Amino acid sequence: MKTNIAVFMEVFNEEGRIENCCEFFKWADELIIFDKGSTDRTVELAKKYTDKVIVIPYSDTTTFSHKYVADYKTDCEWYFFPTASSAIEPRLVKELTKLTTSKNLPFDVISLPLKMFVLGISSRQSPWGATFKNTCIRKTALKLSTEVHKETGYHGDRVCKQLLDLDSYLYHFTHGRVETLFERHNRYSKEEARALREAGQLNLRAEFNALIKAFFYVTIKKRVFMMGWDGVALGLAYLSYFMMKFLYSWEQLRGLDLGVYREEILKIRETWDEDGR
Repeated sequence: MKTNIAVFMEVFNEEGRIENCCEFFKWADELIIFDKGSTDRTVELAKKYTDKVIVIPYSDTTTFSHKYVADYKTDCEWYFFPTASSAIEPRLVKELTKLTTSKNLPFDVISLPLKMFVLGISSRQSPWGATFKNTCIRKTALKLSTEVHKETGYHGDRVCKQLLDLDSYLYHFTHGRVETLFERHNRYSKEEARALREAGQLNLRAEFNALIKAFFYVTIKKRVFMMGWDGVALGLAYLSYFMMKFLYSWEQLRGLDLGVYREEILKIRETWDEDGR
């Protein structure tokens, strides 16, 4: 059955998840895997499901949206952007396909009902408690960016929300362990700070305000601490990203990456040259 959908996925060292993920999305007319130079069996396993496995240069963040998707040639009208953390139920695919194969659909984006799991927990009280995701986008409305967390977007406001009432979901299983969460927080927050400095837009006051806003979001709006110790853990995990981004931004402006103790060490060496003979 034709779906009129091309699924794009960027992966790196995902041999433990790539087969399940490909099983969930092999229904698409095209399944395109961008591999960032994996050193495990990711490419080998992905090729069992698609011949469109394209090796691209490694980067710490998602980069394909800026170049590789834009350059890719396909007859599919709709683009879908899951990750190796994603899964989807068949009923949702069936209803989605009805929309993407419709000749007169007056929308450019289709919202999908979302269940998001972070550190093993899915709850509307979680800071990551999103209930939908606009990740199926008409090719002509696709908006690409190199900005971290905003690599794929869309032009206009013609968003279809009729699938949100389905009792069937797109799932996102992310940060299965605290170690994984901090590893990804570290990469993404550092890259955000670097990109802002490179663009001349790094502002510590803005980053501190973002941290304060996140604190009130967690404690006042979401009230995650009402979930008990699970809420405490999720709240601290969420806030840690904004703390790391502030610290990396401060580091960039402070110049710590240039060798902050170099002059002090040279001065101490000079005292040895003068008095330590």
